[in-house]
Amino acid sequence: MQELQWVLLMHPISTIKYIAQSAYAFWNPEYCKDDEFGRCSICGNYGRFKHGLVVRPESEIAVSCGWDKQFTEEINITNTLKCRYCASKFRVRCAAESMLKYFWKGKIISVAELLNGISEGRIDANWHALETTANDGIFTGLRSVNNVVRSEYFDNIERGRCKDGVRSEDLQDLTFSDNAFDVVIALDVFEHISDPLKAFAEVRRALKPSGVGIITVPLDRRIIKTKTIAKMDSGKIVYLDKQAYHSDPLRKEGAPVFTEFGMDMVDNLSSLGYNASWDIYKTRRTGVEQRVILLKKVTV
Repeated sequence: MQELQWVLLMHPISTIKYIAQSAYAFWNPEYCKDDEFGRCSICGNYGRFKHGLVVRPESEIAVSCGWDKQFTEEINITNTLKCRYCASKFRVRCAAESMLKYFWKGKIISVAELLNGISEGRIDANWHALETTANDGIFTGLRSVNNVVRSEYFDNIERGRCKDGVRSEDLQDLTFSDNAFDVVIALDVFEHISDPLKAFAEVRRALKPSGVGIITVPLDRRIIKTKTIAKMDSGKIVYLDKQAYHSDPLRKEGAPVFTEFGMDMVDNLSSLGYNASWDIYKTRRTGVEQRVILLKKVTV
């Protein structure tokens, strides 16, 4: 309630827009069947979030991953509902909201506001973030600041070097020193890592004592137990189950899937000594759920 009061006090014009759009949608049920509306946690604008189609049930991705119609529909919702202003997806906005709540408790309501605060000196200049994707991330498309490092797993670029402002990194063996970042962001990345436990350990190592990892993976709530479906052996991928891959703008053949995470993910991490928890978000109209894993640094 205190967070809501802060938003109402500090952003009255945006609040009026939000109330007006809420009323419009209520009195016009055909506004759009699966579209959403509200405030974008990336750019800060209020507007319509447009539902789209990224995976068809009969597509190569859905077939290779064994996704049925129900989960394909959920993937299409969490990976669309794009903001009309910054094109951010629902999944990415959820991760951004978790990051903002963790550090600023609702006093900063968008990533754009955060970056403005850093540039203007209103945010601690020692706050640093690592985002492990060049596309579809929390900071994608927004102004660059020295406090944010964007990285990608490039096949043919030495680790630690940059390509077009994006640093070549492997989450299993980061080139950064200990306690380097307040937040490490990995959105739909961990399923493509051959040794995810090693990558989780690297995230924890790179975090400052009060830091947090913000992580998402494609998660079907009907799958209880996490399953390894592929591993690396002598530099080659060995499949333990049916071959699976996701589309990847950097790789024509797609990105191989090594792990199918289940609902035991947080419990598994907690049993290994991580301070892990969920933030759970739901779309208003369809009730589709997006879970964001918070991997907090544990100091002894």
